[in-house]
Formats: sequence, structure tokens, C-alpha cells
Amino acid sequence: DWSSDVCSSDLDANTIMNFGFPDNLKYLNLEFCFNDTLADSSLVGCGCHCKTDTVKFFLYNSLEKKCVFTMHFFIEEKFNNIFSKLKISERHVYLQHIATNSLYRKQGIASFYLNKLIGFCANNDIHIIVLDACPDSSDETNALNRSELTNFYNNFSTDEVKIQII
Repeated sequence: DWSSDVCSSDLDANTIMNFGFPDNLKYLNLEFCFNDTLADSSLVGCGCHCKTDTVKFFLYNSLEKKCVFTMHFFIEEKFNNIFSKLKISERHVYLQHIATNSLYRKQGIASFYLNKLIGFCANNDIHIIVLDACPDSSDETNALNRSELTNFYNNFSTDEVKIQII
């Protein structure tokens, strides 16, 4: 159970909603969702929430009744996974899941929210985001392969917030 390694931070629904929406999607009448009521389980999975140090949300297009994007991350004090050589002994964000509905890919949505997550980290003295570059195998339309995903994520690494791919 990773929750024993979680620490306090300024993470709540307002923090996420303050991320806002990409300008090019404002016409879609998007809303943030933090529960599973409207979720498309094939994109979002289940267990949407917003707690002290963990959030899983999705964007819902109420006009088209579609899930557009989802992100799940949590803050933890250390990372020591038996399946990875990566070991981190400082506070970091683990990006568990990020996905864009294939109908909305290639519009900068994932980039927008990765930048928002990096900004959140920088503002909360968190200098590492850990993630696994996993291609979407359920709908490969406009999807990136693992190599392309790795390059995509590495482009977001900054001097202040590093991306660590496991």
C-alpha cells in the first residue's frame, strides 16, 4: 500500500480546476469530474477521487457526452519499485495514468496538463515526476508508441522538475 509513503501538500479539487482548460477546447463545455458517475471506464478506469495527496480526474464534454482526457497522480516520499532500477529518496509525484480519448488526440491536451502538473510540482517544492511510458493498447488511433512517448515525456523535463521514466 503506497499510502503510507504519502505526505501533505496543497492538492484539492480547486487546485486541479485552477489548471483550467486548453484555449483550443474552451468551446467544448468541458467540466472536471472527480467521481466515476460519467466516466468511460475504457479511458478513465475507475476510482476517480480527489484526496489530500492523490487525485484522479477526467474532463467530460457534456455536449457530446464523452470523456476527453484523464490523469491520475499522487505525491509520495520515496520510490523503490522492485521492477525498476530507479530509486528516489525525495518527495515526488508519481504519474500513474494519463490518457486522451482518441477523438481528441493531437490537440495538445496531454501537453497542457503535463505543463500544469509540472507547475504544481514547482510551486510545491517537488522536483521529480516519475512515470511509466505506456502506450494506449485499447485504442491506437493517433497513439504514440513507447519510444515516441518516452521522447514526448522527456521534452517536459526542466531544470526545476525532472521527468523520470521507469
